[in-house]
Amino acid sequence: MTATDAAGNAGTDTAVVTIDTSVPVVSLDDLTTNDTTPALTGVINDPTATVVVNVDGVDYPAVNNGDGTWTLADNTLPALIDGPHTVTVTATDPAGNTATDTATLTIDTVPADLIGAITIPEDLNGDGILNADELGTDGTFNAQGALGPDAIDDTVVNVNGTNYTVTAADLANGFITAAIPVTGEGPVTIHAEAVDAQGNLDVADADVTVTVDTLPADLIGAITIPEDLNGDGILNADELGTDGTFNAQVALGLMQSMAQW
Repeated sequence: MTATDAAGNAGTDTAVVTIDTSVPVVSLDDLTTNDTTPALTGVINDPTATVVVNVDGVDYPAVNNGDGTWTLADNTLPALIDGPHTVTVTATDPAGNTATDTATLTIDTVPADLIGAITIPEDLNGDGILNADELGTDGTFNAQGALGPDAIDDTVVNVNGTNYTVTAADLANGFITAAIPVTGEGPVTIHAEAVDAQGNLDVADADVTVTVDTLPADLIGAITIPEDLNGDGILNADELGTDGTFNAQVALGLMQSMAQW
């Protein structure tokens, strides 16, 4: 560039102008999560570009990490309601070139229907008590958890702390079977739950409690013969009488006495 004044003096200067029309490359993938204020991250090919994320029409400045990625920190967004949200990310380089990408952020905090009612098939009469005949001798009883319509192959159902992986056979049956150990007499509560793909917890319709009662009730006690007056175990003619019979008395046990009382 040359400039000349009124007296004819001329001056020159030289500068280099760089033309930069290359736009940055920025991207964001669709995301489904149960976190209502999630972190967002994506790709940016220019470490000098500024990145702005727009969610539902509101701009949030993101961090260009300088390593080919950008991040909008966790809990930057306000709590979002369940459902889809439009996310647009814009990158602007120092020359003013911009690029955008749009994705869908889906918030899903509702548990899938994975597990339903719990039943105890060994409780044959449905009284909530497992007697010796119903319990058997292996020290366990079965709990069946009905599978919900959202259960799939490899869904993991946790019953009383033990994981059971759903198989194709379970899906065909409509339930999973868990072996519940019996450690003694008394009540046993069965709880079942499963976690869906988004981390939401689904629990069975209700916990079920059964009582293990394999000991006979105390209904009768000692047998005595009142006619055996001297207690020698022999009934003589005087003790026996003439009616051809003698009496046997059976003492009532504690439970029977309480019932009579």
